[in-house]
Amino acid sequence: MASDFSHIRTPVFTSLIWVAFLCAWVASSAFLYHSLHAKLHQQGISLVKEIEEASLDPNNPSDVDGIQTILERRGFSLGSIDEQSQDWFYNNVEHEVFTAKGITLTLKHPTIGIYYAHWFVVLTGLFIGVGFGLCRWNLRLNKKLAIESKVNASHLVNQSPQKPDSAETVNMLLVEQYGLFSLVNFDVKLPEECDAETYFKVVLAKAFTKYQKCRVRYLNDGLLAITFPVVPKPEIQDMTAVIHEQIFKSLRKFRHDLSRKAVKVGTCYYPHKAEQAKVYQLARSALAIATNNLWHHYHCQPLNHTQSELFEEQQEVLNYITRGRFLLLFQPLIGFDQQDIVASEALLRVRHSKIGLMSAKQFIVHVQEPTHFIELDKHVIGQVFNLLNKEPSNLDVHINIHCMSWCSSDFRSWLLAQLADFKYAYRLVFEIAAFDFYQYSIQLHDIFCALQKSGARVMVDHIEKPLEVSRFRALPAVVGLKLSVELVHNIEVDLQRQRLVREIVTQAKLLKLPVFAIGVETHQTLLCLQKLGIKGAQGHYFSEPLQQFSDSDLISGHDT
Repeated sequence: MASDFSHIRTPVFTSLIWVAFLCAWVASSAFLYHSLHAKLHQQGISLVKEIEEASLDPNNPSDVDGIQTILERRGFSLGSIDEQSQDWFYNNVEHEVFTAKGITLTLKHPTIGIYYAHWFVVLTGLFIGVGFGLCRWNLRLNKKLAIESKVNASHLVNQSPQKPDSAETVNMLLVEQYGLFSLVNFDVKLPEECDAETYFKVVLAKAFTKYQKCRVRYLNDGLLAITFPVVPKPEIQDMTAVIHEQIFKSLRKFRHDLSRKAVKVGTCYYPHKAEQAKVYQLARSALAIATNNLWHHYHCQPLNHTQSELFEEQQEVLNYITRGRFLLLFQPLIGFDQQDIVASEALLRVRHSKIGLMSAKQFIVHVQEPTHFIELDKHVIGQVFNLLNKEPSNLDVHINIHCMSWCSSDFRSWLLAQLADFKYAYRLVFEIAAFDFYQYSIQLHDIFCALQKSGARVMVDHIEKPLEVSRFRALPAVVGLKLSVELVHNIEVDLQRQRLVREIVTQAKLLKLPVFAIGVETHQTLLCLQKLGIKGAQGHYFSEPLQQFSDSDLISGHDT
């Protein structure tokens, strides 16, 4: 609807709106002043009538006190035109002549602006509130128009039933054609009577009338798969944004408080006859990138020749690790009370022949088999054991374990067997994501208790909402909590996140668990976290990941 009058939203038009708003405020104030003055004048006339009915003569000195008593009850007093100062603009009192039933009196009363000042304050406050609301509406409308301009760009279809001329047909054939595959993840529960595939197919068909073929499928893992077999390459990037906007708008009908970050879209565009497995993996990778990004809710990746070759090599990541072509870096964890390093988190890096060092985030999205996750975790744990045996350290070492590994009975048996023969087990802290901890805490109760008996401990990371306190009380092996990067990012300017972190810290104090933050990059973030009760932090503000166990001399020297 907003797009129907977007063409008249010029700076001149906007200025005219604000001028009209100002004129409305002036006119309302003048009308209020006139109405209040008429009311005050009516009160003066009623007072004169009351004096006449009481048979009081203003010219009789003995009746003056009685008249003053009557007038003062209404805020009036006897006055004279001669008393009024020439500087009438600055006076707090007005003199006015009232006549009723043959009696004429000059009475003094407070000026309208002072006597009814509260009414003018209320009126002005009301207009200020309306003006503030208009400003916010204007900003939101501008954003909406900017987005809808992209949406409308995809709706530019020739409305006439005439066939396009031969030149237009040739131009379409010359444009490089691709396929577009999108995966959509949204945090909304649809009504049971709503068929997701049919509903979203209708939504997209209305949005993309230019493309006759659009396949929509609701996958078993809860993702929505959207396929456009033929799309011109210049329109691919805009289509990704339009898909996100259309899905978001369609879901707002079921949940009015839905935010755009609750809808994430990962897209892969590919040449024809591309392998479906590669397209799907790239779309999952793009979706993972969008999910991990706070501000960008959709991401598009191409499947080209270079990417295809890279896929073949990324599938051999496990072979790189098996052959020992990897290393561990260690991210220092700084304790605020100790003013020193208290632990180091082990981070896996793979030595790729063409790309160089690959972080876990670069290849983990392409790992699909549960056995691959288990093998990765086993190699990381084995390397940490070797390093601790060669270079004993007084610092704890944190190791992230994937959910697939935690849920594997074979891996749990292997881990306990390794710890039984390891003399530095008390230096190990195994980390598990909060989501997995809540979901599998009952199944993992025995392994956590066994880890505690061996001397190792457990830390729950990626905390992003208030704790489920009852889950922690039954597991003494849990010795700490780590906030998620998303919760820490820009917390110094986000009051809602500060309140959430303060609540988490309060709950953790009841459980006697320290709370740590990760991803700290600025001094302002650090100061804010300290005020909120955080016990320690890690991030690039303190140090880059190091190639050996962290030592105080290796840190660049930021005060905490």
